[in-house]
Amino acid sequence: MSSSSYDSNPILHANIFSRFFHSWVTPLLKKSHKNGVLHLNDLYDLPAHLHSTELTDKLEQNWFDEVKRYPNNPSLIRVTLRTVGWKPFAYGILAFLNGLLQIIQPLIVTVLMRFFEPCSSMPSWQAWLLAMATIVAALSSSLINNEYIYKIDIYAMQIFIAYTGLIYRKVLRLSLYSMNSITSGEITNLLVNDANQIQRVAIFFNDITRILQITDERLKIMSEIIKSMRIVKMYCWERAFIQKICVIRKREIIQYTFYAICKCIQDIFSNNYTTLIFLMMYGTMWSLDIRLDTRFFAISSCLLGFMRIYCINYFSYAIRDISNYLVARKRIEVFLLLDECERDIRLLSSSNEIEIINNITQENGVFKLQNIVFDAHPGDLICIIGAVGSGKVCEIGFFEGKVRLHGSFCYVPQEAWIFSSTIKNNILFGKEYNHKLFQRVIEATALDIDLEQLSQGVNTLVGDQGVMLSGGQKARVDMARALYRNADIYLLDDPLSAVDVKVSKHLFYRSIKDYLCDKICILVTHQIQFLQDATKIIVLDQGKMIQMGTYNELISSSSSFAHLLEDINQQEQQQNAANIQQQQSIISSTYSEKEDKDEVMSNIDTKQQDAIKWTVYTSYIKAGLGCIFGFFFILLLLTAYQTTFIYSSWWIATWSDDESHRYRNFNQCISTTIENRSHLYSMSNNEWYIYRNQKFYSYCRIVMLLLILTFLRTFALELMCLNAGRVLHNKMFRRVIRCPIAFFDTNPIGRIINHFTRDVLIMDTDIVLDVPDFLNSLSSVLGTVILIGLLNPWAFIPAFIGIIGMLIVRYRFARCFRDLRRITETTRSPLYSYLSSTIHGLKVIRSYHAEQMCSQQFLSYLDQNIRAYYLTSVVERWSAIRFDWISFIFLGLVTLCSMLVRIYKQELSTADIALTLSYSLNLMGLFQWTISQSVRVETHMTAVERILEYCSLEQEPTVQLSLNNRLSNNWPSHGQIVFRNVSMSYSNDDKTSLVLHNITLTIQSEEKIGIVGRTGAGKSSLIQVLFRMGILVNGQIEIDNIDISTIPLDDLRSRISIIPQDPVLFTGTIRNNLDQFNNYTDQQIWNALDQVQLKTLVNDTMSNGLDSLVSENGCNLSVGQKQLICLARAILKQTKILVIDEATANVDNATDELIQQAIRDKFKECTVLTIAHRLRTVIDSDRILVLSNGEVVEFDTPSSLLANSNSYFTSLVQQTGSNEAEYLRTLANRTNMNTKSVAQKTTTDDDIIPIMNESDPLLM
Repeated sequence: MSSSSYDSNPILHANIFSRFFHSWVTPLLKKSHKNGVLHLNDLYDLPAHLHSTELTDKLEQNWFDEVKRYPNNPSLIRVTLRTVGWKPFAYGILAFLNGLLQIIQPLIVTVLMRFFEPCSSMPSWQAWLLAMATIVAALSSSLINNEYIYKIDIYAMQIFIAYTGLIYRKVLRLSLYSMNSITSGEITNLLVNDANQIQRVAIFFNDITRILQITDERLKIMSEIIKSMRIVKMYCWERAFIQKICVIRKREIIQYTFYAICKCIQDIFSNNYTTLIFLMMYGTMWSLDIRLDTRFFAISSCLLGFMRIYCINYFSYAIRDISNYLVARKRIEVFLLLDECERDIRLLSSSNEIEIINNITQENGVFKLQNIVFDAHPGDLICIIGAVGSGKVCEIGFFEGKVRLHGSFCYVPQEAWIFSSTIKNNILFGKEYNHKLFQRVIEATALDIDLEQLSQGVNTLVGDQGVMLSGGQKARVDMARALYRNADIYLLDDPLSAVDVKVSKHLFYRSIKDYLCDKICILVTHQIQFLQDATKIIVLDQGKMIQMGTYNELISSSSSFAHLLEDINQQEQQQNAANIQQQQSIISSTYSEKEDKDEVMSNIDTKQQDAIKWTVYTSYIKAGLGCIFGFFFILLLLTAYQTTFIYSSWWIATWSDDESHRYRNFNQCISTTIENRSHLYSMSNNEWYIYRNQKFYSYCRIVMLLLILTFLRTFALELMCLNAGRVLHNKMFRRVIRCPIAFFDTNPIGRIINHFTRDVLIMDTDIVLDVPDFLNSLSSVLGTVILIGLLNPWAFIPAFIGIIGMLIVRYRFARCFRDLRRITETTRSPLYSYLSSTIHGLKVIRSYHAEQMCSQQFLSYLDQNIRAYYLTSVVERWSAIRFDWISFIFLGLVTLCSMLVRIYKQELSTADIALTLSYSLNLMGLFQWTISQSVRVETHMTAVERILEYCSLEQEPTVQLSLNNRLSNNWPSHGQIVFRNVSMSYSNDDKTSLVLHNITLTIQSEEKIGIVGRTGAGKSSLIQVLFRMGILVNGQIEIDNIDISTIPLDDLRSRISIIPQDPVLFTGTIRNNLDQFNNYTDQQIWNALDQVQLKTLVNDTMSNGLDSLVSENGCNLSVGQKQLICLARAILKQTKILVIDEATANVDNATDELIQQAIRDKFKECTVLTIAHRLRTVIDSDRILVLSNGEVVEFDTPSSLLANSNSYFTSLVQQTGSNEAEYLRTLANRTNMNTKSVAQKTTTDDDIIPIMNESDPLLM
């Protein structure tokens, strides 16, 4: 988005005073109040010195130079210093001047106190001069400090921007081996936590390491769950994952609690630093019989307060910041040093050729490819075939740079990669739009009919990972992107498997053979019918090239190849539609145009408006304490601590005053104060020592009580916040995982993950720091105002004026500040979404040479985020300066009141004056800090507000059965399924069209049903409504005469098995992926693996048997192996109903045979519903269900449907070709004859089996 759409930045035209006092941002504050809320387009342009591209370029170049200069030990610290220079350290001069002024202030106050002593000889003009000097020193300190903080914030932002861009660009260069060694959750954590450490105070070295490791684990698992939520729900694994996440979260909170205990111990000394120093000083002076003095108390109090802030708090913050940065820096350095792809040697010249000679790819010591030797030239079509795990995918890993390519190339993955944008942008992928070329590509990929039926055509938003498109549509968009690229070499990883037979033929002949006729095409395929058109065929086995040649050469010279073709060629593919016409995708029938643009596919998170509601605070407190009595206990601790603290100060001040009156000579002075202390003069030395001892011992007891209350107060507050974070996180996850599936279809993954990353991080760190700090500061302010008012009632006047002034400033900036923080948080979602999309599409991005385009897009998202964050910092400085002005007025009025009281002979004790002035100086900063913290807490509570939104998400309907109506353990015992006038939608919106219309049918027990229909016909919707994952508009579904709407979801879904189209494995072990609830013994699991022929792989090849680790998304296993594990899950579950959702669409023929054979053997007594691309997969079903436009078109036996020449099913069979159609008819007739034979009991099982084994190629 161009900057022209934004407001230009007024800082470019502001004068020096406007820049210094940040007055140029005032119009933005006014706009916030006028409009009620700020939006992204209301914000000013980003200043040039914060543009992400320039900063990232500079840091990246310095990093490259560092690696060249110090290849064995590159340092990110040196790189950072070369990038930002030494100016941040030069601004330390301002910090020094500020500290000097902070020391001068109490010295002036000490001299001024002489004016308030009884019978003081100091003239009034000198006192007024000292009072003015005190205010001027405070004002100068404020101006210097605010400018220093602003400049340091700018440098911190620059480093954060550069680090973020550097991490993303490294992602674009990672090798496949590196991508397998680090998870997407860890990479996300680098951006969420590590790159941000330079800007915030975090935690100790060891604690941050442990916590970040646990956070990585939580985010990795949570990301996998959300991406595969449909599978999680169908397997009914919600409870298992809830328990797993809660356990990890508990470990995370325990680590935070350990840190909280350490922080409490630190706070005991930092918060009571002044008191403890007074105890040591006065204890030493008491033990050595050194006389005390009120002025000594006053200067000590002010200087110790200054030292507490700058030498204790700030220094400890600096130590924690540095140690925390060192941890983050180390993690980032390790990431930056990961292996990169060897892109530089990949493209050698402009001639279009490929040459692979003795190519060897090694991963973790296991050779994946060995001795692959071949070359290719323009016009060549090279087909690669092989069994599961044979190395077909490795063979086309040219994006890794291991193969010499002469020319540009494109990679089309087996699993289509679609990013969140329009169809048009997905196809263009950064290239300039050419209307003629675009239309040719659309026609070649059979997308023209789809686009005509979509309401927005090519401008239809497809959502995160193309969630609103069908699998076939995503595959064709992916292919269209490749064709539009007009590359020299095309690497096609079985893109035809996700589409039906008619479209498959269209794509092969129109896209590959015709459109790419003058290109080099390397096609990995399971569809053998296209091999005759290949110029060269490569057969792989266990990473080795065992055969290579033309179709005719191999068929004549290789009996194994001929046998393979004889076995597979009859599977020429898939049921299909009568023509290429495709039904429009769910997006056009479910969402209106406005929803597409504004809600469904927006990467920007929703943003609440107005102030934070009180219910947010009460819900947070309730989550943290559980009851209202806990809150009163917290208030009691705060009150007790503040009372004790003030009393300790008053005690030591009065003791100092007593010492002054005891030893000072006031013989020539008559004063009420002196008369009130006359008993001190009359004491004997022994009585005075006893009195002095009592003062000291009492002070020791007060200090001990103060230390105990400090620990209890701090630990109770932080424990409340940590517990609230734990409770709300777990509640949010429970609500999210139980949401209807439509929620995940309409919300980008980045938006959901952002709640579990950034919002939870704010709860665990910022709120845990800010809420206790705010409550402590507020109690200190109230206690100080009350104390000053009691000592000098006139001080209530400036206190009232100061409070009103502070509240006015807060009112002016709080709304704008809150909106800016909200915009900052919501603009982070696109960063995480785009990062996640990049990681999953890295192979495609790299093959298209689109790294620069993706980098620019990511950095544009980063600029959007920094625009809001920068203005947040400026508005904060604007408020700080105005708060200081109010504080100066308060300090001046307090000093004025004290002076007037003294001038008009209304005497105050020296101790009272010392307390008043010292506390007034400290109150100036404390008051401002409290107001700022109140805004900060309110702003951070927006994270809690967003979490509470997710805690109230709509849930899937649940049904609680009475004890008398509980399902039996063996339900369903028969597996009969009855649909009665069933209509289904994906949304409760009245405008949403139905995806199923009045479905009425009965499926008998143990019946095998094949479900066919073209893309969008309602096949998957029928399965989803069976699992109650859609909206049942009307009708009912009964299983064994029980309405499934009356059954709890967990009971229903756990009694139905499914083998999904996309095999999903989760990070963990083989055992966990098969048995999440530990319901089965090891022997049962081994038996299931043995039945799917994976026992050898798991037992021999994998290192730890059932406890062998499964990488993220199961990337250390092939697609076929993952699908077999899904089959093993179904075998273990042993339910009476099995659903197979196109389970063999993406596997080779050998795996397909294995799956089909296992289904026949292991589920022969089950009711089986099969959605399959291959007609041979369902041709031997008892009955075929034909769907079109969400309606039942035909439902009968295959032979009966084929007997009708006008049936829809007959048209599908005819489209497969004459040979295949004849073979399918033979299979259907044989199945019909066998069924009749069994029904009449005229043949035995022994007679049937030889016939099937003799005729069915799947069983050969």
